[in-house]
Amino acid sequence: MQPVLAYSAAPGAIINAKIYLYNLYGTYPTHVLFNVTTAPPNWVININPPARNVIYEIPGGTTTIFENVGVEQMDRVNETPATPPEGIEYIRDPVKIGMFIPAKVVYVNIEVPNNAELWKTYDIKISASAWCTGGAPGTVGATQSRDFNFQVKVVPTEYYERAQVKVGWIEFLRQNAILVALIVAIIVVILIIFVLKRMGKLILKVELK
Repeated sequence: MQPVLAYSAAPGAIINAKIYLYNLYGTYPTHVLFNVTTAPPNWVININPPARNVIYEIPGGTTTIFENVGVEQMDRVNETPATPPEGIEYIRDPVKIGMFIPAKVVYVNIEVPNNAELWKTYDIKISASAWCTGGAPGTVGATQSRDFNFQVKVVPTEYYERAQVKVGWIEFLRQNAILVALIVAIIVVILIIFVLKRMGKLILKVELK
């Protein structure tokens, strides 16, 4: 079960998405292995618990199974305990009103890159394979597969709306009076120097004549 499909997050944020797994009718534990099948480039996706080898006791010895989580059969309850077992959350039964289903929680940690494009929605797909051993080591009694699709919309940390006002020449000159005066003064000084130089050349030519 996937409680939330779509998220909004800012660049650099970490999303802790959840997947609920429960086993109401199985005789044996259901073993589940997750894989990230679709993810945007440079996004970091981690699944917790991570996939690892788990040793199970069986008649006559042990067997090793590579999985993220093993889901034992657990019955519905009509009230939730004050302190749930580790890794267990109780979700409302959609069929039997007033009952709760004990579910194991798998966390999908999604790290949004700092350079993720604002207002863009990114798709992430997590594939799950589930199976039972069938009551004997090395055998598979039943299999099931499912995809969990997440959408992450990248939003800014702070949202604002500022009107962009076009500034006319008069308003620009008023707002930048000191700068304009300085530029005009520099131009006047350059013109005076240029005129004086020209006049000096003319006087020199007249005296030479």
